[in-house]
Amino acid sequence: MSKKFRRLFMPLVTLTACFIGTSAFAAKAAVAPSALPETSGGSTTLWQLVSGGGINMIFLGILSVMALASIIYHFLNVSVQKLTPVEFTENLLFLLEKKEYQKAVS
Repeated sequence: MSKKFRRLFMPLVTLTACFIGTSAFAAKAAVAPSALPETSGGSTTLWQLVSGGGINMIFLGILSVMALASIIYHFLNVSVQKLTPVEFTENLLFLLEKKEYQKAVS
């Protein structure tokens, strides 16, 4: 994880935990489906559901989009070569073949 991402991500997680934790105690009663405005077809749109949920629902929607973006980014950029470089793997296999387990662990 890059330093810039860490600097942004950790405060966001902390803020989210505080926001959700405190809003759980101060939350109003849940909005009944009949209280939501209906469209002409009788079904409810995604935006109506999100806005009917209030600020907490909008905040969770934004976090969901950010989480999906992070998952896609890491799925595309993380590879075996980045996690375990070839040089490290070759050295580890060499030490294991020589039965130098102590050096292999360190």
